[in-house]
Amino acid sequence: MTPSTSDTTTLALARMRAVARARWRLAGALTALMICVYFGFLSLVAWSPGLLGRTLVPGLTLGVLLGALVIVCAWVLTWVYVRWANAVYDPMVAEQRAALRVAQTAAQTVASAAAQTAVLTAVPTAVPRTPAVDASTRDDA
Repeated sequence: MTPSTSDTTTLALARMRAVARARWRLAGALTALMICVYFGFLSLVAWSPGLLGRTLVPGLTLGVLLGALVIVCAWVLTWVYVRWANAVYDPMVAEQRAALRVAQTAAQTVASAAAQTAVLTAVPTAVPRTPAVDASTRDDA
């Protein structure tokens, strides 16, 4: 037994929602990680300025290095999201859109076939038939 088009459409929509939830979970996790990195750096600036002022090599302090690493971290997290979106999210979305299009096309085909069947099987209205009158049998002639 094949599933009906409404079941197929419902299933495709449920899968699209699952894909969207996965995207939001990853985006939320990456955002939380970036917030922790950023506010961790700001906390060090606020409460340990002496630590960040230490010179690692002439011309480079720990604060400058960590500030640059915050920026690099943002790039890396962006790269992680783009890689995931290209490898996982985009193919899943394309697959679900194709399944939804197939279900919608099938539903339109079924609706069109049902409409055609309804037109073809409509009972014609009864038209009263009058007998053919021959001129030789008429009374008024």
